Amino acid sequence: MEKLISRYKKILPDKNSIYYTAYITWLSISLLFGRSTLKTFLGISTSFWLKKVCYPICGVLILIVFSVSGFMEKPNKKQLKQYFFMGILVGVFGISWILSDSGTFFMQLMFIIAAKEINLQKLPRITIVCQMIIVPIIICLAMVGAIENISFMYERINLEPVYRQSLGFRHPNALGAQIVQFCICWLWIRWEKWKWYDYFLYVTAIWLVYTICNSITSIILILLTGAMNGIYRLLIKIKHTKLLDDMISICIWLIPAVCIIISYFYSETNPLITAADHIVSWRFKLANGFLRDNPATCIGTKLPPNIGSDCIYVDTITRYGWIILFFILLGMYRMLRYAIKNRMYPLIISIFIFGIYGITEHYPYLLMFNFTLIFLAYAIYGDTKRVT
Repeated sequence: MEKLISRYKKILPDKNSIYYTAYITWLSISLLFGRSTLKTFLGISTSFWLKKVCYPICGVLILIVFSVSGFMEKPNKKQLKQYFFMGILVGVFGISWILSDSGTFFMQLMFIIAAKEINLQKLPRITIVCQMIIVPIIICLAMVGAIENISFMYERINLEPVYRQSLGFRHPNALGAQIVQFCICWLWIRWEKWKWYDYFLYVTAIWLVYTICNSITSIILILLTGAMNGIYRLLIKIKHTKLLDDMISICIWLIPAVCIIISYFYSETNPLITAADHIVSWRFKLANGFLRDNPATCIGTKLPPNIGSDCIYVDTITRYGWIILFFILLGMYRMLRYAIKNRMYPLIISIFIFGIYGITEHYPYLLMFNFTLIFLAYAIYGDTKRVT
């Protein structure tokens, strides 16, 4: 068996190349066919390309990665525990896929599990390069009229209405989310060489978001990313990051808990709740109505794809179930503690930013908008072997 595996490995390309081929395929096709207003390609619906082409290709590539990454070799005692935990995850997420009729989370779990022994240092650069190719393609298609450029006037209470454009994405906020991810990728890439002029990229990003898609959440998150960058650099110099690390660790659990509790017990007569709801553009009121019509489940239920809650934590407990949200948050917490232990500050900042993002949008739990989900491999493998 070992001889067969060794021969098999010699025939195949490097496992990192196979893994990143799968990731690039997933990211590119998911953005172009899943998040743009493109409806058909070569006369065939985009849903066909996603389900019948993208998912099978990625699935085969990931299976190949499994076969060349030590999964078929005789495991030691520690690895057996890891495989047992992975088995539970695959079973739980698989059941949730069947009940919810949505395989997105399950497919993303496969990317995370397959990241064993993969060099993830390349991930931010590969992500940003893909964005710099696919996003302009979508924008160009919208500008020439090949696909719809969704645009509308957004009415605001006691303020002038604003003009919002999606430039080929299904919603202006989706374009804003891609710009947020671009800024976070830039933070990773430039962390060791960061200069004061790198902040100009963030200023430019904020200007673009404000003038094109007017996604206030995206603007706030870009500002917060820059601020967290500066704060951590200051704390590193004075060697006093523990307090902020611990606060972020608490936020992993606190933010989802607060969002769900407010959504469940929402009351327009409570001034504190209404004040908080006003800040997040009435997301909690909408989540409360969504929960009344679609109660939370244990492990998922089938819902129409066109309905949901903007708050990712409420949407997850309804569409995928409480158990799925618990495993995701547990993974986030373990990943954060690993990042703190190994002083991986870009990952710490990213976890916090995407945690905040989940209050008003569902993008943080989608791999095409949050490449750091793959780093959840730390939550499974820990110090077995650094995958960066």
